[in-house]
Amino acid sequence: MEKLQKTTPLNSFLTYDEAKAICRISCYIQPKSSRNSVVGLHDGKLKIALTAPPVDGQANAMLIKFLASYLDKPKRDLEIVAGDSSRNKIVAIKNINPDDLAELNVNLSQN
Repeated sequence: MEKLQKTTPLNSFLTYDEAKAICRISCYIQPKSSRNSVVGLHDGKLKIALTAPPVDGQANAMLIKFLASYLDKPKRDLEIVAGDSSRNKIVAIKNINPDDLAELNVNLSQN
């Protein structure tokens, strides 16, 4: 019998897959903003404002760069796995532990 992988929802926008040490963040992107920032929550997703326009993947590249800096992770550990051409995206983060995710919640509550 195959063992089911455990994916733990941490809150409305974060899930954590313990077996793979991967976090998935559901994001709502606001392109062409005046600055890059985590705005808060929007329909249960993490709302992120980005200065890049939604043209030729510029906003996607900025999202990866911004989240990598925000979480202090290398860009190679982040990947957009859904919503490549949408404002609603899911970003997977490899090699992350629950302590890093707790930091994201703390950072979010301080904004």
